[in-house]
Amino acid sequence: RARRMLPPVGSLALVALWLVLIAAGRSAMLRDPGTFWHIAAGEWMLDHGRVVRTDPFSFTRTGRPWVADQWLAECAMALLWRVGGWDALVVSAAALVAAVYGWAALRVARAGAHPLGVLAMLAVALAAGAPQFHARPLVVSMALLPTSLALLAEIEAGRRSLLWLLPLPPLAIVWANLHPMVLGGLSTFVLVAAGWTVARGRGRPSPLNGPRDLLAV
Repeated sequence: RARRMLPPVGSLALVALWLVLIAAGRSAMLRDPGTFWHIAAGEWMLDHGRVVRTDPFSFTRTGRPWVADQWLAECAMALLWRVGGWDALVVSAAALVAAVYGWAALRVARAGAHPLGVLAMLAVALAAGAPQFHARPLVVSMALLPTSLALLAEIEAGRRSLLWLLPLPPLAIVWANLHPMVLGGLSTFVLVAAGWTVARGRGRPSPLNGPRDLLAV
């Protein structure tokens, strides 16, 4: 009974990773000047109730056209800043990063990797991604891109049906207003769909083979 009441190992690892990121990145996550620019833009949009269309900040380019391709993330960052200041931004960014890397490590572990191998993979992945761990819209793409790739891999392996692709279009619409890396996600989907089509045309296993795959859940 005592064992049943204990939290799962994956949950403990996720919380531990989150706390480590908060402790290690308390100031590092706010070193990118883009963070302050995004908050200023979000504050302006919240105050004026509309998406910024021209530059209201620069002296030399005041009034020039401005394409706010990250307006949704900037408004969310401004709201977080209003609610909890810099701490809210750091805690949120660290939670998102911890969730993504912890989830990836859990997938590798469930695939049968040795625990030491999982830890080594996690350490290398964290070291490679650490320079981008900032409180800015990029961390959202760092979560959405691997999630999309994992979904495509699940469909490729036959563990999910093509019906699971239905959330991708609305996700892409939201993502397009969060960060430009949506182009990477869309390009990946196009390449994968092309591969599935070629495989089907050559009579090889493909998620596109047969109408049952379209209806199975």
